[in-house]
Formats: sequence, structure tokens, C-alpha cells
Amino acid sequence: MLSLLDGDFIGDLAPSKPLFRSLGVFLANMDLQLQQMESYVLRARKWEWDLQYLHLNTKLIVDISDAHDRNIVRYFFLQFEEKVTPILPTLRKQIIHNDANEWNLLTK
Repeated sequence: MLSLLDGDFIGDLAPSKPLFRSLGVFLANMDLQLQQMESYVLRARKWEWDLQYLHLNTKLIVDISDAHDRNIVRYFFLQFEEKVTPILPTLRKQIIHNDANEWNLLTK
């Protein structure tokens, strides 16, 4: 039912310039290849993780228990709405990996 890939999570490895350089080059090359990809399915999706749909996360602000932290988040949501939302239609967009973190990447 499951298949496993051989390798180590980057989070389990000692940080090093060659490792991070290799990761950066790999992600840049992958994103360059993804520039050519067209997907109407992905284009139609509205994910809370997609920054252009930040407003979908507004409902979650009330779950921040600390009032000071909640107000900081509200402030930055407002800044995004005022400064970024109006220019979103003019910005370039493409499919990217978007979740390259140390526990989501294997190396060998």
C-alpha cells in the first residue's frame, strides 16, 4: 500500500552551505520547469496556504488566544488587504512547490 523513498530528511542533517546551495539550485530549477506547466485544476483551487487567498484565513484569527498576538495578526492582514490585494491581479503567478521545508524534503 505504501512506498518509501530512500533518503534522509533535511531536518535530520547538519546544516551546511553545500546542502543549502544544492537545495536552492534544485528548487530554482524545479520552479523554472514549472513555469511551463498549465493546470486548470490547480488554477481553480483556492487554498488557505496560497497567499493570494489570505482572506480565507480571517476566520481563524479568533482562535489566537493572546489578544496582543491576535491584534498583530489583524494588523498584518489589514496591511495585506490595503497594500497587496489591489495589485494582486498585476503580479506574475506560476505553479511552485510552495512547501519546501526541512521535514518535507529528502536527500540522498
